[in-house]
Amino acid sequence: MKRMFFLLFWMLFLVVSVTGALAGDIQKGVIEVDGALDLAYESGSSQSTGNEKVTTDQLNVNFVNIYYFAKNIGAGLHCEYEQSEADQVDDYSGGVVTSKSTTYLIGPSLKMQFSVLDKVNLFVSATAGKSDLTVKNNDYTIDGDGSGWKVAAGASYFLLENLAVNLQLYYLEMNMTMKSSMLGEYDYDYNKSSVNLGLSFYID
Repeated sequence: MKRMFFLLFWMLFLVVSVTGALAGDIQKGVIEVDGALDLAYESGSSQSTGNEKVTTDQLNVNFVNIYYFAKNIGAGLHCEYEQSEADQVDDYSGGVVTSKSTTYLIGPSLKMQFSVLDKVNLFVSATAGKSDLTVKNNDYTIDGDGSGWKVAAGASYFLLENLAVNLQLYYLEMNMTMKSSMLGEYDYDYNKSSVNLGLSFYID
């Protein structure tokens, strides 16, 4: 999946580079305020330790503020928050173990836009920064920190001259050191690929 994502990412980058800029260029000095939302729900069963059912709810919200220092090229600050809650129910005992995790990623971001149609832009972006993770369940709490990075590729459709709706595919990876009174200290790597929907406001 990771290899497939990077192949799609670079294919889109080459396509938009060759296509060039048309009427929808983002001019130097413009500020973009971008917010996106990603929701997920999963339900499944496990037979490893008995007859168990696991359900997971996940919310991902990110906010990006970009200043275009050149035409179609901007840099800014990326803030990402993810919350996940998993309920593990044993059908035999009826017991429920609930695990909750919160993840943060904050750091600089670079974005490139390419106009391909009158109201449609394609874009690619990359972010690297500091990551934090907290996991809580019925018995213990685990805290961790480290670094993370994210790459994304997508399309924007301009509803108005300064308002666009965005659809993007992204890959997120975090590498952290976790600390727990019960489990001690250990390394933890987290990665995810998904699609989200968001809005961008452009300020001249």
